[in-house]
Amino acid sequence: PATLNVTAILEGAFDGTEMSTALTSQGLLPVVQPYNVAPFSYSGDETLNITNSAPIVDWVLVELRSQESPSSVVTRRAALLRNDGHIVDTDGSSPLGLSTLTPLQDGYYLVVWHRNHIAVMSAVKITIANCELSYNFTTSRFAAYTSFADGQKQLGSVFGLSSGVSNNDGIIN
Repeated sequence: PATLNVTAILEGAFDGTEMSTALTSQGLLPVVQPYNVAPFSYSGDETLNITNSAPIVDWVLVELRSQESPSSVVTRRAALLRNDGHIVDTDGSSPLGLSTLTPLQDGYYLVVWHRNHIAVMSAVKITIANCELSYNFTTSRFAAYTSFADGQKQLGSVFGLSSGVSNNDGIIN
């Protein structure tokens, strides 16, 4: 098994310092992962298992893609995004684990999806070291793969996923 240490920021929730946890504090965070509809069509059964004090922003969908073909999904998993940008498991604090992952010598591309933001994919292949895969999308616009780079937007001193896909129809507006 491998754990993911991934950091990403959502433009729509970011206030310049951290992201809003309004969905959680107002009881509006879906109890079951929301990516079971098109265009995601993810069939995972992840459910919310947090305490009221967990600083959760929203659900995200994390994918690892083949190094031979960046469009080929190897594994995917719904996870939670904390207000500090860390992506964690459904308990709101544990690292996100991938139990069925086989480490590839040449690594994986990492994709982070959010239902109201443009997805981003890592600019480089990431290898697993000591059963951990780490990546930070907030450090540079160029942390995102070229065709996904428009999904990154500068938000002060950090970079985040650009907002704009509000109904998942594939049209950015």
